[in-house]
This record gives sequence, structure tokens and C-alpha cells, in this order.
Amino acid sequence: MFKLDKIGTYIFLAALVLFMCMPTDAFAAFESLVNSGKDIFEGLKSIIYPGAAIGIICVCIGGFFGNINWKWLAALFIGLIVIAACGLFIRMFTGGEDGGINSVSTLEGE
Repeated sequence: MFKLDKIGTYIFLAALVLFMCMPTDAFAAFESLVNSGKDIFEGLKSIIYPGAAIGIICVCIGGFFGNINWKWLAALFIGLIVIAACGLFIRMFTGGEDGGINSVSTLEGE
């Protein structure tokens, strides 16, 4: 699957075992990382949504003159759907209600 040679496979397995044997306190840095990611997405939304609105208006103007580009329109709509659902994807993959790891005990199943 990864097309690794024998040494590369050993290095990958050693890194995987090292990661799995790390203490749960090592994952405490993920909370600030997730909070930074949420801040970045909020900042990007304020830039992306007006830009997408301008793009949709330009495609509509092109359609008014008989030159509509369906690929651009589809790319705009799909991109907006993905950006709008990013918060839900983050919440789904991190397992937290607020999109972050609340405490170390969460990782231990308590």
C-alpha cells in the first residue's frame, strides 16, 4: 500500500509503536492546536465567503451574456459546502462537543 522497502517498513512500525506507547500527557498540546485551527477557520470564512460571492456573481454575469462556465460554478458551490462543513468534520474527528480535547482523562475513556 505505501510501497515501502524493508527498512522503511521497520522505521514506520517503530514510529507507530513509539506513538502508541506515549503517555497521555503528551497529547495535552492538541487542545491549543485545535483552538488555533478553529481560529484560523473562522478567519478564513470571513475572507472566503465574500470572495465566493464575487465569483458566483461573475459566473452569473457570464451566463447573462451566454457564456456560463459550469465547471467554475460547480467548483464554487462544492468549495463553499466543504468550507461550511469543516467545523462539523473537526468535531466529528476529534470527538469533542466543542471541537477540542477537554482533558487528558477524555483520552483514557473516563
